[in-house]
Amino acid sequence: MNKILESCKFVNENSKQVKINKDKLAEFAKQFSPENVKHWFEVSPFDLRVLETEELLNFLLIFNSLNFSYWGKTKWQINYQNQEIKGGSYCMMTALGKALENNFPILDAQYLSTISEKDFAKILNKSGNIKLFIVSGQLVKDFYSQTDITIVGDRLKEKNIEKMILELEKINGKPLRYTIFGTKEFLYRFQVRDAFIKEILTRPRNVLINKDGFLEELI
Repeated sequence: MNKILESCKFVNENSKQVKINKDKLAEFAKQFSPENVKHWFEVSPFDLRVLETEELLNFLLIFNSLNFSYWGKTKWQINYQNQEIKGGSYCMMTALGKALENNFPILDAQYLSTISEKDFAKILNKSGNIKLFIVSGQLVKDFYSQTDITIVGDRLKEKNIEKMILELEKINGKPLRYTIFGTKEFLYRFQVRDAFIKEILTRPRNVLINKDGFLEELI
């Protein structure tokens, strides 16, 4: 059962004696002050007010096109201007805002229609401390490889990675096979000359993220 529906099941089945307290509702309405309520534009980590009207409309179109369910135990977090932003929608908004600040032309429909996996990974790099991100297999037309995406890092947020993979699958038009390693496990398997690791590093591939020359230190 859907987790949201499941959480409502008890209330739905046991709400026969529940009713709205109209007196309390009226009391709340009298005390409610619109001055204390801020529009979400004002509290967005990325200041949307810096955008021109057409830019803002394009930004919101992209934001809502990418928007997805943020339910899950591992919450999305992103660093921005020395702050740790928490909350799915605000993190998505911030990731897109950072892309604009880093000169990614995400408001250009032509650019979005041909966006590379590398750029997309950079824009939505929200999945933990990724040290190595390799695309291989069908993504580089090597149909004999055992995996299409390899991710190595620490404190990896698998829920966020899964969502990123889904977006890449939309771009690719096919299901993708992906492999996730913690840094220690990856280094150990490299040291013992694990056949799977050897295949990843020797078959055709594109390296999208290679933090601090992580790959060069191995090879």
